Amino acid sequence: MSVRFLFIFFVLLPLVVHSQEKYLSIDEIEFETEIEQRTIEKLLKNEGEIIDGFLVIAPEDSASFGKWEDFYAKEIDALKQRKKPKKIEKDVKYIYDRLHEKFLRKYETLAYFDQIFENGVYNCVTAVALYAMSFEELGIPYSIKETPTHVYIIADPGNSQLLIETTDPVSGFRSFTPGFRENFVSQLAMQKLVDQSDIASKGVYPVFDEFYFGGADLTLKQLVACQYYNLGITYFNEKDYYEAWNAFSKAQLLHSSEQLNSSLFASIVNAVSDSDYSDWNDIKLLPYLERFKDFDIKNTNIVSEFQRMLNFVLVSNNDAEKAEKAYNLYVKNSVDKEIELEISYLYFYERSRIAYNRANYAEAFNFIIEAYKAKPGNPNAESLLMESFKMTYRNKATNEALGRLDTLMVNNPSLVKNNHLNTLRLNLYLTSMGENFESKNPTEGTSLMELFESTVSENPNYIFNQNVLGDAYSKAAVYYFKKGYSTKARSIIRAGLNYAPDNYQLKSRLMMISN
Repeated sequence: MSVRFLFIFFVLLPLVVHSQEKYLSIDEIEFETEIEQRTIEKLLKNEGEIIDGFLVIAPEDSASFGKWEDFYAKEIDALKQRKKPKKIEKDVKYIYDRLHEKFLRKYETLAYFDQIFENGVYNCVTAVALYAMSFEELGIPYSIKETPTHVYIIADPGNSQLLIETTDPVSGFRSFTPGFRENFVSQLAMQKLVDQSDIASKGVYPVFDEFYFGGADLTLKQLVACQYYNLGITYFNEKDYYEAWNAFSKAQLLHSSEQLNSSLFASIVNAVSDSDYSDWNDIKLLPYLERFKDFDIKNTNIVSEFQRMLNFVLVSNNDAEKAEKAYNLYVKNSVDKEIELEISYLYFYERSRIAYNRANYAEAFNFIIEAYKAKPGNPNAESLLMESFKMTYRNKATNEALGRLDTLMVNNPSLVKNNHLNTLRLNLYLTSMGENFESKNPTEGTSLMELFESTVSENPNYIFNQNVLGDAYSKAAVYYFKKGYSTKARSIIRAGLNYAPDNYQLKSRLMMISN
């Protein structure tokens, strides 16, 4: 097997965000519903309601979206009517308690936003989404922060810096006293995580802020990506790699990252590595291997994997329709011309080989022409092309075969110097020449004789069948001899003997005509 990587287990994590190139466009992603697609499209344009982005991950509950959104809007309206205290700490504490009481009942590591409305189940991502959307509506400044294993929200980040720890309903609201900050920085210094000179130059508060609140903020749209990412991890750990791929793909639309791109790569590699390609979803992923060359995927890996798929689908299971569908899908999604040509050669050569072995020679010939176009000059393709052509036209009219061969060589210039095909072409010239003289068509017969002679003159190394030549020149001589042109008849036979000096038929004809 051509592509093998260690299976990777993931744990639920926030999505560490650093801008990266996107591997997929929205047109290449499979959405559960049209509602989901429209919602993501709006988010990408910074349109629509952000709450829809969090809810649409559960398309089976779409009928309840309106009811849930109305319930949320009602609670926000109630909070907007609150009597605001002078201190923002008290205001944020009131909002924190109210939202926790109304929406959040049970913390679970694996949770999605719709569950907040269904049964009050939440995790750090969904609860932060709830608080961030609410703060946005209520005009409370906030920032969303992340660590490799957690995400949390800071209210009034420029001033009071109030921590909202959504996973702790008892002490989840915290303000940072001067004593807390000083003690925290002192502990950093004792652990040699910060130098005393930095504390002296920057001050205690800036050092505290740098360590506790540092890093880029997440946006709500990126938080939607986190939820899709967690969904992908869930599918991945269940070994449903195709669904994991879909979830990761939607996440990278909203915000790509190195971590997310690695997850996409892990899902596609695990999907195809041990696949027998009975599942069409695995085949659908094959073209996207090309996108991951920065993960050390080589062209040879991709081509070999396509060959493995063909062996399963076409050779082992004799499913030509599925193989054709897989090939067309690959070509449609390929972004690498070199790989596309290799894939085309493999597909058409295999189709031709199978057709030839089943005596479907015309079909084999048509397929091998396409294989040869992908790899001009390939000796295996040339050999099969030659054999399938001969078998296809063995019972056809010589002129038809000759016309098809000439067209083939004109359309594929690399065949012009192919010795086997030129031998076939010379023999067809000779056969057709004899047939034309025999049917009393000397003009066409003479034209073909001239074609034969000029071709041999320009390419003296080309081989032809001397018996076919003897027959053709003999028929031409007989035509003119019967017309009373003995001299011309003898001239034609002598010309034939120049190419085949020991040909018995020509020698006999010359003796008969000379007597």
